[in-house]
Amino acid sequence: MKQNFTDKIVEELNTVYENIKAESLIIELQKAGAIEDEFVIHNKSSFKRGYRRDVLAQKQLDDSKLLLELSRDGIYDSLPEGVFHKNNENQNTSYNYKRQQKKKEEENSRLFFSPIENELFGQSIKVEKNEQKLLEDFYNTNNDFVLKFWNLDNHRNNKYILKMIKLLPHCHKISGDLNLIRLSLQKILNNEVQITKSFRNLDIKPKKGKEVLGVNTITKTPKLNVAVPFIEVGIGPVSIDYFKKNHEIIMDFLKIFYNYFLPLELQVETKFFSNDKEKLKLNKNNAPILGVSTRI
Repeated sequence: MKQNFTDKIVEELNTVYENIKAESLIIELQKAGAIEDEFVIHNKSSFKRGYRRDVLAQKQLDDSKLLLELSRDGIYDSLPEGVFHKNNENQNTSYNYKRQQKKKEEENSRLFFSPIENELFGQSIKVEKNEQKLLEDFYNTNNDFVLKFWNLDNHRNNKYILKMIKLLPHCHKISGDLNLIRLSLQKILNNEVQITKSFRNLDIKPKKGKEVLGVNTITKTPKLNVAVPFIEVGIGPVSIDYFKKNHEIIMDFLKIFYNYFLPLELQVETKFFSNDKEKLKLNKNNAPILGVSTRI
């Protein structure tokens, strides 16, 4: 790497105040063609990590390599202090001398382990590259990892479930919001969706058996009404041919979609509305049934 070019990189990095991982920083520089392997890292311990960035400083070495000082523990920090420092039994030695001596021993020890730490850092860059590639291909449905992650690998042939996978990372924002649920269904099904919320009275039928008051039964009077939340999902208008061809996979998708995005206590009913412009056909293959496939 040319020295002038290294100066520009260091100058540019000095303007970055965000806390960016050193691996990500190197990968972005490699993608831009700024560097290849012309970099060295130096672990300076994690003592300042609580209030400093991952990359403490960036400098240029004499051979035009980029030096990154990291607020991370190295091998020196992981081993006992007695491995590198010995107590000076001479009581006449001043504190400044002892301090300088230990700093020199620390510097030499860190330099001794520097090749190993740089090799380990190179491996962590490869791990970071694989993670970034995995995140870039996260929505690629040809990747079995995504389907297995959501335990949906048995539904790989359902085109609607494959679309829904893109929404699952945002499930915590969509779940319970009927307007967002309606918009999500419209985008996935590519059709109009209407959601109506209401309350229906729960029909409690008396039955004989082991009943425990307050656990699996309640007292009932003629004036008692137990209302449960209920929503009606209307999809359409859809053509009869489309309904017959996709009914099974749509219902399979809706069952999974409701489990992810609707509260457990909600009762759901799904209705499909036919296209008013579609004319009645009288043939053996598509026999019209009043109230099912046709209406007056």
